[in-house]
Amino acid sequence: MLESLLSEDITAALNKYDEKHIYEIRIRDDKPVKINCSGRYIELFDGAKPLIAARGTCNKIVTKACDYSLYSVNNQIVQGYIAVERGIRIGLCGEIVRENNGVKTVKNFSSLNIRIPHDAENCSSEVFGYVYSLGAVRNTLIIAPPGKGKTTMLRDLTRKISRQNLNVLVVDERNEICAVNGGMAYYKTGDNCDVITFGSKDFAFSYGIRTMAPDVIVTDEIMSEEDALAVLMAMGGGVRVLASAHAHSPEEFKTKPFLKLLLSSKCIERYIFLSAKEIGKVAGVYDREFGRIK
Repeated sequence: MLESLLSEDITAALNKYDEKHIYEIRIRDDKPVKINCSGRYIELFDGAKPLIAARGTCNKIVTKACDYSLYSVNNQIVQGYIAVERGIRIGLCGEIVRENNGVKTVKNFSSLNIRIPHDAENCSSEVFGYVYSLGAVRNTLIIAPPGKGKTTMLRDLTRKISRQNLNVLVVDERNEICAVNGGMAYYKTGDNCDVITFGSKDFAFSYGIRTMAPDVIVTDEIMSEEDALAVLMAMGGGVRVLASAHAHSPEEFKTKPFLKLLLSSKCIERYIFLSAKEIGKVAGVYDREFGRIK
């Protein structure tokens, strides 16, 4: 997939590393290309010299990523990313084009963050007993900084819960959990799993509950009060929810107004914090009252 998007010099430099350890490729026009390799940022080299992305590199990659039709993915571009195959997401920086107090599009791309997801079977085994017990799923929030394994853990929990003969609806707003392409999911999340891609949580939760009657909803990245209210609406209707959120620590978590809304509701039964330093490592588990239990 990446070979079809990247220039030959970037591809050749990347081939010196094992892809399973690469989490991000950061490309900035006229600047050194860097990768996140096992949590550490490393410059790529062209021989003995740092590999510099030529001017126009970012525009070329974006054009290829959308199959030469920016219009076809403009709904994603205005949100700052393009989702491509295998759940790979390209974060975008460029010139914002405004219209009627909104964002019409983005042009002249100058920086890209290509985020490469990784599947890790059984990575949630350490916490599964806190999430599922005695035939019931507990409402759970997985919390960590960006790029520290939240989505990977959500995906594995989805697989495990689906195997309990429960109907699971994945609300995959950015198509990172299941990586659906042409109606088929790249990442397998179980035989009892249904997926809605690219829908807002506000819409997809309400629509999905009415149409699919799920036992559990799994979603990524609670980012706003609207997202938090959608989660509370589902829980109020008896649907269990697993979701994720960004925070470096329990202390930071409690400072975010839309997350405080979930905390004060006492509807979340498990808060699972991942390490801010080590990808996928569990740093702590907290109960409904935000008391530490692991």
